[in-house]
Amino acid sequence: MARDRYGAVPDELLVKEVMITKGFIRRGVRIMGRGRAGRSAQRTAHVRMKIEVADFDKLIADATTKRQKERLMERRELIATMKPSKSSTEVIDVVAKK
Repeated sequence: MARDRYGAVPDELLVKEVMITKGFIRRGVRIMGRGRAGRSAQRTAHVRMKIEVADFDKLIADATTKRQKERLMERRELIATMKPSKSSTEVIDVVAKK
């Protein structure tokens, strides 16, 4: 979905914010031994996440250790190989127009 809508590779997405709120409670009857019954409740939750595309140049500049910078640079190079080059998409568009 991220690739289709925003042209982003899933590996370059970062979780910006997570918000979890209480959902509805489905109540039911729990059958117990000796002819008794109790109440059961299955709780649910609403999970909302805000995701953003990583700006690797800023993250590398803000990194505090050498190892963090190395990892971010490796990840940036990996994502660059995963993304289609602009020239290949232009060629596809030209072929489609003819």
